[in-house]
Amino acid sequence: MKKVKDIISLIKTNNYIRILIELILGIGLFNVNNVFAIIFMILISAEVIFASIEDTLLIYLFLSFFDEVLILDILKGSISRIVMVIIIIKSLIFIIKNKVKPNKYHIGISIFFIISFIVGIITYKTLSLEVVITMANIFVFLMLSMSIKIKDTEEMNAFIKKILLTIVFATLGSILYGVCTNNFYPEYEGEKISYRFKGTYEPNFMSMFINLGIISLLFLKEDIKYKWFVILSFAIMFNAIIATVSMTGLIATAMILILYVIMQRKKIRYEIKDRAIIALITILMLGVIKVIPNTNFQNNTNNSNKGNNITVEINNKDDDSDENSGDGLINRLRFLKQKVIEGDWDRISSGRLPLIREFISGSFNRPIGNVLFGNDMTVKELYTRYLGGAECSHCSYIDFLYNFGIIGLLAIGGYIFIITKKNIFLGRDIGNTKYKNTIKFIRVLLLIYGATLSLYTKRMILIFFLL
Repeated sequence: MKKVKDIISLIKTNNYIRILIELILGIGLFNVNNVFAIIFMILISAEVIFASIEDTLLIYLFLSFFDEVLILDILKGSISRIVMVIIIIKSLIFIIKNKVKPNKYHIGISIFFIISFIVGIITYKTLSLEVVITMANIFVFLMLSMSIKIKDTEEMNAFIKKILLTIVFATLGSILYGVCTNNFYPEYEGEKISYRFKGTYEPNFMSMFINLGIISLLFLKEDIKYKWFVILSFAIMFNAIIATVSMTGLIATAMILILYVIMQRKKIRYEIKDRAIIALITILMLGVIKVIPNTNFQNNTNNSNKGNNITVEINNKDDDSDENSGDGLINRLRFLKQKVIEGDWDRISSGRLPLIREFISGSFNRPIGNVLFGNDMTVKELYTRYLGGAECSHCSYIDFLYNFGIIGLLAIGGYIFIITKKNIFLGRDIGNTKYKNTIKFIRVLLLIYGATLSLYTKRMILIFFLL
């Protein structure tokens, strides 16, 4: 009884814990009924209005894991759009009231995107909603960066810790949501079907979310009181990353663990027991998943991006395709092995190499002004003969070249190199903080994913490269 009272007291006195609980419960009920969705939108909007600037950022970060499942028809998109507008107004009032001045990074980034905005209007003679939303998101993080003032190292440690905790809970929440909604994606590997776990987005993006959770938990585990929670969370995340059948995700996970072991080699012998327990539980959970009967799926459309709009509902029904389903990861590895033997690198890259060739060709076969300065800041699609349709490049670096031109590519590359090398976050060097390596780890992970995903307009990137 005392523990229950302590928990209730904690919820009443700790705004961060209360907001997390509201987010988790609200997202869980969001798609049950439109009434719940409207109530949740109103509740979260009120929280954003009255929360501190720091907690406002954390709410926006948490919601970024669920954008594709928090769709309201009246908004023609995610409820994050309402939150974004509120944050812009709130931050603008704060900046004007406190006479906050931008630093050189804020000014430089603003000028860069304003130029891109103007180039887009000149090129297309029109202004799309996507451009407006992308521009608004960029200025949201610039204004939040100006508004959040960290006084000392202790405050920076506390704030980064909250960011990492938010990522951990958002990751676990998105995994739970995907499991409860049976959100899987069917992909043909030759004659076999692999069921890939989508969670709250699509498999490759979901693997990125999970790896962000793994990194955050690795650097937080010593600060978490309940060891069982850490062990269980790792086991859940490792199983989920395997279920995505994302090669980029699995390679990134391996790299994260290897680099972490190298960095923590002096302490590693004290963690052997915990690692053994995590491995055992992961294997046991994987074994339980594998003995669940093979299941059928039916396609449903949702409001996710083009090419990633198949929701797979797993049912306990027989179907001829089940004979070919098998283990998703094993199917994929066998298929890739066969394609390596055949030398079919276009298929090995899931069509990314033909896309890259098309985008590079398109980047230089246009007016000189666009070659130098691009088109505008939004992700574009080009027709590719290999895929028989229009697709985005699935490579952020190619997007930089096509959308921002040669000059933009060099400017963005230089900026990313400087802030990552100097470990700058919220306008200051965090080299003397407890979580200095965590932010750098996360940035490197996002840069790895940038090679296989068009993600530079996503809030996850903006949070760690614009703040």
